Amino acid sequence: MLELVNINKRYTDTAGSSWDIASNLSWQWPASHNTVALLGPSGTGKTTLLRMVAGLEPVQGGRVLWDRVDVTDWPPEQRRFALMFQDFALFPHLSVQDNVAFGLREQGMGTAASRAAATELLASFGLADKARQATTALSGGEQQRVALARALIIQPKLLLLDEPFSALDADLRVHMREEFRQRVASAGTKVLLVTHDESEAKAMASAAWHLQSGGLERLW
Repeated sequence: MLELVNINKRYTDTAGSSWDIASNLSWQWPASHNTVALLGPSGTGKTTLLRMVAGLEPVQGGRVLWDRVDVTDWPPEQRRFALMFQDFALFPHLSVQDNVAFGLREQGMGTAASRAAATELLASFGLADKARQATTALSGGEQQRVALARALIIQPKLLLLDEPFSALDADLRVHMREEFRQRVASAGTKVLLVTHDESEAKAMASAAWHLQSGGLERLW
């Protein structure tokens, strides 16, 4: 399980203003909860906190633990976490299929097997007919589904989601929530969901915290 111990992070913008994203922040994953939400207004540092957990952003003090093992100094690939970025971060030079298969290839799976697995997952997301296309040819909602599929396919120990359904229309959002819940449950993956939408959090998570002024407060 994830645990944050006395995490410190101070952000300074280009104008020289600075504020605490984390100030001696300590938090432990609640027992018996698979999906946890992190809420807060824009600019409070929710995405930065995700990046610190993923190993993409250094902490300025404190420790990140997984199953009581200190992973603070581990590179992202050793942590076996997956982060779905808010801007998707898809590879424009790869097809949709190869974007989704990328993580499996990094884990050593062969091209044919990884592409077959990607195609199967894309079909469940309603994107089977887009597999050979470039990601730049997709709509924003389609790109978002590809990014989610790419994160899920490696069955990470911890899945970090940054506003994962924000680009989808209402009907598709409901479908994707259900598809997501089923896939995460079957994989046994823990999920940390960042959102500004409390209704989204309640639809996806069983517990939620609010990030503000460098600390976390339990909401429900």
